Amino acid sequence: MDADPRWGPVAAGGPGRRWPRRLVLATAFVLVAGVTATLGSAALVVLDVENSREQVAIGTLDEEREEGAPLNILVVGSDGRDELSDEERRRLSLGTFEGQRADTNIVVSISADRSVINLVSIPRDLVVTDPGDQGIAKITETYQLGREALVDAVQQDVGLPVNHYVEVSITGFIDTVEAVGGVEMCLDEPLRDRNSGADFEAGCQQFSPEEALAYVRSRQGALGDFERIQRQQTFMRALAARIVDGSLLLQPTRLRAVGDQLADSIVTDDGLGVDVALELGQDLQRLVRGGLPMVTVPGYTQDLLDGGVVKDFVVPYGPGLEALVEDMVAGRQLPSRGTAEQREGTRVQLWTGGRASATGVVDATLGYGGFSTVGTAEGEYDAGARTTVWARRGSGEQARWVAAHLGAPLRELPLDVEVDQDVDVFVAVGDDAGEPVGAAALAAVADG
Repeated sequence: MDADPRWGPVAAGGPGRRWPRRLVLATAFVLVAGVTATLGSAALVVLDVENSREQVAIGTLDEEREEGAPLNILVVGSDGRDELSDEERRRLSLGTFEGQRADTNIVVSISADRSVINLVSIPRDLVVTDPGDQGIAKITETYQLGREALVDAVQQDVGLPVNHYVEVSITGFIDTVEAVGGVEMCLDEPLRDRNSGADFEAGCQQFSPEEALAYVRSRQGALGDFERIQRQQTFMRALAARIVDGSLLLQPTRLRAVGDQLADSIVTDDGLGVDVALELGQDLQRLVRGGLPMVTVPGYTQDLLDGGVVKDFVVPYGPGLEALVEDMVAGRQLPSRGTAEQREGTRVQLWTGGRASATGVVDATLGYGGFSTVGTAEGEYDAGARTTVWARRGSGEQARWVAAHLGAPLRELPLDVEVDQDVDVFVAVGDDAGEPVGAAALAAVADG
């Protein structure tokens, strides 16, 4: 198969393995959406024939991608319940909500030379400009005005171009987990959440489709939606590993049956061709075997006034979001932010420099990102205009995680500076931390 010049050379498959084109195509869409699509869940997409998915025109997509620019695919999990009966809604703890929201949004970004793949989760409560009245809204709500509005919010408010679109429904998720025979999950502690229906003991257990849905929809925990994003990402890694390392891809007959079963649950833009899907499937297999690293847009929770009503939003942290977008647009690998367990074990002290409000923003951003902040001090160094991360000797790796999350420069603390030895990383808060961005700035003006 000749490579598309946008992607560069196609990676060779395993020795002696030459799959029929239709099977390779199905495998590609397993990995395009199965590895990335969650709707407060994860979903597997198999296309047994090229035209089996629903294809729609989305006018706000960036179709004029510049030469050398990464290819970005927005994968959306819709929480629409229209196809479910009242009994099914009750059994799955889905409530009575009507209509649809973009319950999960993930951008899959692939560099032009196909050497780098980044996966970024966008919090469903992220504040964006309301396309209806130019006030503010949660990004999950923009989907109610159409897919075009959601794509536009990602491009305008997050700052990432979107070239293609894949959407998966709740029934697609349920069918997915059933098709792969369930997914094993290992929980460090019990999880009980009446709102999602989760009721699990600690330890390793095989999740049925209904149990998996309850797990990935749960916001149980101090960090709310961030806790759910972490569960979604954990589940996605487990599902992806089962797809790639399990037996599904080695059974063409079963794979074809899954494709027939799931075709009605998938929507893509009408420009997402099979050539892109075929090559992307190969790339994602490599990513899965590398551990499926994922990053979440950095931010913090804040009450904002929306149409006279105070609502809890996720506000993007400006310097961190700017650095993330800059790396992705350039096709660079996003630096690691550590695992959830590693972030929780990283102790961070904030040096205020007299910037109380900005320090509160950094504290909230690190807390929402899962880091452990252990208090504030005036600090040894004044950061000035730009927030700076200081690494105590021996804590360089932890400091790199913090610096990546905040989009801040990293420096090593001189040995003659006396600091608390129970702290791993020090953050000198700068003026940039207190500057609201995008729709948050609009809300700040309105509140003022």
